[in-house]
Amino acid sequence: MRNISNFSGVLSGPCNPKWRYSPHSRKCYRYFDLDFPWPAAEVNCFLLGGHHLSIHSKAENKFARDSSTDLLIEEMARGAKELWLGSAQFGDSVEYEWTDRSKYDYENWPKGIRPQRNTVRKCTKMNVQTGEWFQSCCKIAAPYICQKEPNLDSFRL
Repeated sequence: MRNISNFSGVLSGPCNPKWRYSPHSRKCYRYFDLDFPWPAAEVNCFLLGGHHLSIHSKAENKFARDSSTDLLIEEMARGAKELWLGSAQFGDSVEYEWTDRSKYDYENWPKGIRPQRNTVRKCTKMNVQTGEWFQSCCKIAAPYICQKEPNLDSFRL
């Protein structure tokens, strides 16, 4: 497995080995290039103490896109151009929610239009070439990024 090591301007201090710290969100991130369905990827993130990637600003979206593009060069040669986000429609809800339960306060759907509820495509991916989001069937495997809170007790400047 690869980790996020090409983040520009990123510190690793408050994060576990193989995780990288982002000053944009003040969270730790780890990239997984193994393709997993959305639920299995979320379980893996949860077992590591985090959740799928959640995005709350244009800067965070750009950061995720730019970092993923650097890391997906080999995968893009094979045709991979997307990664899972932690946004989905749960149950019968038409609203999107983040798996980390953070506020759903930013989105980047094509043309700024949120898609309608879809019974088959309830999970969200990012096109790493454009940074735009799209609905996807949760059973389709894709690379993903986990995020978690930093270990502030162990962080020393």
